[in-house]
Amino acid sequence: MRKRQNNFHVVLSEIGLGMNVLSTRTNGFRDIQVSAAVGGYSDTIEFKFVGRSYGIVGRTSELIGAQLPNTLSGYEIHKPLVQLPGQNSEVIRAQARDWLWRRWEMHKRSYLKLKTHDDADEETVSYFIAPNATGEWEMTIQVYRIVKVRGASSFKRDIIERQLLVAAEVQRVEPNTDGLHTPRIILKSETAAESKYRLQFLDYASRAVAIL
Repeated sequence: MRKRQNNFHVVLSEIGLGMNVLSTRTNGFRDIQVSAAVGGYSDTIEFKFVGRSYGIVGRTSELIGAQLPNTLSGYEIHKPLVQLPGQNSEVIRAQARDWLWRRWEMHKRSYLKLKTHDDADEETVSYFIAPNATGEWEMTIQVYRIVKVRGASSFKRDIIERQLLVAAEVQRVEPNTDGLHTPRIILKSETAAESKYRLQFLDYASRAVAIL
């Protein structure tokens, strides 16, 4: 709540399991973090005072227990795939799908970094294919995304989103154009061009956690 003249008004309302009032300030008000643990993920949202109320400036979601490899020794490393100015992101996304699918099918330690952008955001995603401690193959996905916020407020800001995910299963699926139906899984025996399918990543609870 913020006191204004003879009354108060809400400047931040958020559900969470914990709140941390930081020592840093924006526009004279302390920055705030709200955290929770949901569905096996540790989630944190960062807020700054952006004028009349608090606004989101950062989100972090990490699978509890997920870790990045300490070294890429023994990995096949693809050179970074970077979307060029004026280039359609689908061009390099298709290249990434083809390369990752083949390495996943071969059970080969592999690493790929993909950088794309559009009018709304910039995204860097790193994919690590390797067996876990029990020998099960999985793909760890690290996401760094800059979401551009350009509203009427005089306080312009970007929202930084970070994710750390683990996929236990990777599927080729047909593109879902309406978002209302479950996409059809393309069988491993079927031949499909990388431009005609998407990669769907499922966690150990068989939940779709990412798509490429």
